[in-house]
Amino acid sequence: MKRILIIEDNEQRIKQFKSNFKGAELTIVKTVDSAIKTIKKEKVFSYMFFDHDLGNGGDSIDIINWLLNHKSKIAKNIYVHSANPVGAQNIVNRIPHARKAAMIWKKEIKF
Repeated sequence: MKRILIIEDNEQRIKQFKSNFKGAELTIVKTVDSAIKTIKKEKVFSYMFFDHDLGNGGDSIDIINWLLNHKSKIAKNIYVHSANPVGAQNIVNRIPHARKAAMIWKKEIKF
């Protein structure tokens, strides 16, 4: 079973991810702090999906910066689904194997 971390604060997108990613072990976090705490305590995820702009004024760049200091925790498959094009590009610039995948929560993915 694929282990997936979804970093997203929009409830509608979260529902869509849950609906489309059946057959996978999903962990969903909504804030920078909860993402870092989850990544610290969990084994490596197969996939990580990043929204850039998170609630409470945080953004995923803080998570990316933490990951760059803990490289063994970086998933092999990273997707950036942010509607913020500058923020999404900033993530991709820091983690070269990350891919931009706008609106991926709307796609059914089979694992």
